[in-house]
Amino acid sequence: MRPRVLFRTHYQVDEPELIGILVRNCTSPVEGTYNEFIAEKLAREVRKRGKDFNTAAGLYAVDLAKGLGVIN
Repeated sequence: MRPRVLFRTHYQVDEPELIGILVRNCTSPVEGTYNEFIAEKLAREVRKRGKDFNTAAGLYAVDLAKGLGVIN
């Protein structure tokens, strides 16, 4: 197995927990959706937990998760 390492940063996407929320609550293994829809859903989930988070950061998180191979 090849290690997955990405050297990127974003001021709101700095916690590995966000990838877990994205996978568990915002995506489906049997249904494809647009990145923008997933990003907005992620932003709502994070805001429910009391953190400031916007849709642009959600798009960045989706892109990061795709780069890591966690979602496709």
